[in-house]
Amino acid sequence: MAARRSPLQILVTALAVGCGVVIGAWAVGWRTAHSATGRGRGAMPDLQVEDATPAQLARLGYRLSGKEPRSWSAISLRAYQDERGTVTLVRCRIDPEEVAMLFRFPPGSRRPAQDAPPRDWPWGAPGDPFAVPAWWHPQGAQSRIYEELAGPSSAGLFANYEVATRTLHFWQWLRSDWRVERPGPLRGLVADELAMALAEACRSRAPATAEGWLQATALPPAACALPAGRLPPGVTAIDAALLPLQHRHRYLLAVHGLDAGQAQALAGEQPLRALAPDGPPPLPRWGFAALPGPAPALPAWFSPGPGMRWAHCLLALGSGRVEAGRWVAYDAHAATLYVWDWEGPEAQPAEADLCR
Repeated sequence: MAARRSPLQILVTALAVGCGVVIGAWAVGWRTAHSATGRGRGAMPDLQVEDATPAQLARLGYRLSGKEPRSWSAISLRAYQDERGTVTLVRCRIDPEEVAMLFRFPPGSRRPAQDAPPRDWPWGAPGDPFAVPAWWHPQGAQSRIYEELAGPSSAGLFANYEVATRTLHFWQWLRSDWRVERPGPLRGLVADELAMALAEACRSRAPATAEGWLQATALPPAACALPAGRLPPGVTAIDAALLPLQHRHRYLLAVHGLDAGQAQALAGEQPLRALAPDGPPPLPRWGFAALPGPAPALPAWFSPGPGMRWAHCLLALGSGRVEAGRWVAYDAHAATLYVWDWEGPEAQPAEADLCR
């Protein structure tokens, strides 16, 4: 007799539809008359295969639509579901140009600093049916992660692609019995929130340029359009240049009066990777996100002195094109944080990635 869908299974289905176009559906679209475990049609999946072809998956009970990537091969799969949740882990070979058709990551996804899932995810121990198999060990330099940790169930999505070997790894899980405890990045002020508040403050001070840029220098903390106490203590002034357009933004900030810990907290809602210290801003590489003119340029005040540098680049899997980027500098002598951040409207060539 087919198992009835619980609220958890319905949530799993919604997650797969929203975040995993093909691979995510494997976890919830299981259809088989007789699986290796003897379960009936519509039962929760419990399967592991290694290095299979799409045709072999079809013989095992997967209903393929004919829209699967033509370059799929060497498919390893672990799919399991019970009343606690679901897990799908995949390793396969696939051409770069076909990777994107497998995924639709939601807003808020990011590139982890180490191109690996967090250690506090449910990796499982031997004997745990949700455990990550030994064959699952991503090593590529293209990765993307999404987490949903609030609510009655926690969920995670991770994908990694290694261009040289054409190897894709994917992990999707949702668990009602697993809790991930980590500090919320939005408890304190972060750069994106500050930029949005500064855009409102700048609009009241001067009109935007013909291209839509808003600019202000030496903006006092009281003029930042933030609730009292939201701005870190010690901030003396802020310089800003912002392009707050729909489906596209660029902003450059210099926040004066921050210590190193405050600077890291303000810029760190994205997983930042350390760059060589003392380096200049990434011009001309990021010229598309600079101030317009005969030649792309940065404001005169965006000139950090010696100190640490970091960056985050959000990549499209397969092509490696960069969908969003952040460059961060901290000048300890001047107690100033510099942030250059951009997103959209179109992905930029992989050469725009600072985080290799």
